[in-house]
Amino acid sequence: MAADFARQHAGPWPVLSDAKKRAFAAAGMRRGLFTVLHWRMFRNAWRALRSGFRQGKVQGDPWQQGGVLVVDGRGRLLHQQFDAAGGDALDLAAIVAAVASSAR
Repeated sequence: MAADFARQHAGPWPVLSDAKKRAFAAAGMRRGLFTVLHWRMFRNAWRALRSGFRQGKVQGDPWQQGGVLVVDGRGRLLHQQFDAAGGDALDLAAIVAAVASSAR
């Protein structure tokens, strides 16, 4: 799953995966039934449907919420954002800015 994501989206940047989810837990990312059944997930799903997106096959742990960590080559955390509910939108401008700052 991570290799497919990397081929489609990562460009020259590495994508790290943690099948045992230790990094998710250490970072404080949410996991559980009520993060999936959160009221905001239904709003997010409606927004996605209206925009033409359709849910495909579930891959990985359906109860694990995702997020983004941007870490530079020295191990400094430049940006973090965690989903509180399924389908939360990422702040793409902040992610791109953090990645760009790490390239300097």
